[in-house]
Amino acid sequence: MAALPIAIITGASSGIGAALAREAAEDGYQVVLVARRKDRMVALAETVPDSGGAALVPAQCRFWPRGPVRGWAGGYRSGDDRP
Repeated sequence: MAALPIAIITGASSGIGAALAREAAEDGYQVVLVARRKDRMVALAETVPDSGGAALVPAQCRFWPRGPVRGWAGGYRSGDDRP
C-alpha cells in the first residue's frame, strides 16, 4: 500500500484550520494538526471517521516565540515526531 500524502495544518484547533483538516482527511491525507490547544485537536480528531487509513494526528505547539515551532519542525523532519 502506498504511503498517504501528509498535510500539516496550523491553527487546527478551530475555525478555518479545523475545517481544512476535516477536508484533507476526507480526501485521504494523513493530517498533522498543529495548534496550542491539544484538547480541541483531540476532540476534532475523534469526529473524523477513519476512511482509507487517513488520520488526524494532534501535535501541540506554540508559534511565538519561534523556538517551540522550530524545535517541533526539526523533530518532524528527522522523523522523531511523525505518526
